[in-house]
Amino acid sequence: MRSFLRKIIGISVASVLLIGSVNSVFAAQEEPYYNQEIYTQIIDELGKEYGFEIKQGKPEDIGNKSLNNTTKGQEQLSPEEFEDFLRKELEKISLHNQRVKEKYEETGDNFENAKWVPCGENNNKTRAKSCVIDKKYEFGLNDNTVKGHLEGIIDNPKDYWVFRQVDDSSATWMTWNSLYKSTEYTKKFIDSGRTCAVTYNGYVYYSTGDFTVYDIKEYVEYYAYEGA
Repeated sequence: MRSFLRKIIGISVASVLLIGSVNSVFAAQEEPYYNQEIYTQIIDELGKEYGFEIKQGKPEDIGNKSLNNTTKGQEQLSPEEFEDFLRKELEKISLHNQRVKEKYEETGDNFENAKWVPCGENNNKTRAKSCVIDKKYEFGLNDNTVKGHLEGIIDNPKDYWVFRQVDDSSATWMTWNSLYKSTEYTKKFIDSGRTCAVTYNGYVYYSTGDFTVYDIKEYVEYYAYEGA
């Protein structure tokens, strides 16, 4: 009888130890939660370091106090992962913006004096020939293809089409974890008016990290014959 009781007690103790060890494994597998203030501090520090306006969340959600730092899949990025990802992107953005600036200034204009116009405001003026040009342009940030859109007026005074006016223009691109959208643009006519070189300013929202970086430049060249 005593032997039987010892067996029962031994089995019970072993079961308790086994359950405890299983619970410990599951506890170890749980993702740690990091306070949102840590990510806010990282954003503030890197924004100042690189000279960019950066905000947590999607542009349409910014200001929502309940935002959570996001997501690599459904898992929260650790502060170290978040800082590493954000820093790498800001370095690429800095180099890309400089290349766009140099492209703008190739014809001699000073980029700092460019006049910016809001995207999405079509003047709808009488036109010699209206044109709507949608095109894809390579060499966007992170080697993305920029989808450009231009509305304006073209004319054919000397047996070739030239731009007379731009009423509206915008640009976008999208990847699995990021979205670019222009908010304003500046344009100039080059090649005797045959080409309209448009520089955009906008933002990129990153789902990895759940943050938005502003003042990101893109560049697209439109050719008047494309709207003929």
